[in-house]
Amino acid sequence: MSAGAPPGGLRSMPIFADVVSAVRLLTGLPRVLRNPVTLKEARSILSHRLAHRDDGILRLARQAIYGYSHSPYLPLLRMAGCEYGDLERLVGREGVEGALQTLYRQGVYLTVDEVRGRSRIVRGSTTFTIDPGSLQNPLLVRSVMAWRAGSHSQGRMTPLDPAYFRERAVNYRLWLHARGGSDWSTAIWGVPGG
Repeated sequence: MSAGAPPGGLRSMPIFADVVSAVRLLTGLPRVLRNPVTLKEARSILSHRLAHRDDGILRLARQAIYGYSHSPYLPLLRMAGCEYGDLERLVGREGVEGALQTLYRQGVYLTVDEVRGRSRIVRGSTTFTIDPGSLQNPLLVRSVMAWRAGSHSQGRMTPLDPAYFRERAVNYRLWLHARGGSDWSTAIWGVPGG
């Protein structure tokens, strides 16, 4: 698919892939909808996330960056001399925020223009460009492809996974509660494919 083409100009996915996506959505989404996240569960999940955030970021980096040769972060980390073991020690010593600050100072970051593919990534003598699609999490099960329009770009297709909706529901439940909306009836609606 062309990442920069408008929805009407997108090349259709093969029919088989469409059927597989539809089946994944139809089998995964009802489980999410039948089991809404309770406030108690959301608090428990958030507490677990915070208590294990060092392990979580390291697991994600190991699988989605160091274990994914197309990751745009991999050349930046290598340019900074940061292999996985180095990252593990850095997070252990400085925590997540401290590690991210250190990596940022060493050039491990992407600007908005770099993410959108509008400018080359230049860090010292290292120069390269990325395909914005390479920023998608390779660990996601791609059940549904949604068109994401950008305010300053042509937009792109983004994969969504029913598990993603469940993860977002945790955050949304806590957000609603913080605003006194625990008893509100709410819905978020978007145009399918839009």
